[in-house]
Amino acid sequence: METRVYRIPTAKAVKIVEDEDVKRYGEAKRYEPAALDLKGDDAILAVKGAPDLFKKEIFEGLEETKDKELILKKIEEMSQSAASGIGNLFG
Repeated sequence: METRVYRIPTAKAVKIVEDEDVKRYGEAKRYEPAALDLKGDDAILAVKGAPDLFKKEIFEGLEETKDKELILKKIEEMSQSAASGIGNLFG
């Protein structure tokens, strides 16, 4: 499985997240830039899947964002923060 990160218009990101093939063969999550302390209006879309998933028509013309590593780090930090918050809730 590989992860690709895109900055794309929200409507296109929603379409990918809701796509049945993406749900079946991978995982797509949409983030608002502000939630990741980033600037911009386009949605952040992180997609995990086999390389064949990215050959589907829905991904045609999309290019990965140049700040992929930074975004993945911020997503990971957000996930860890949420997990520790849940731990504190039950701790």
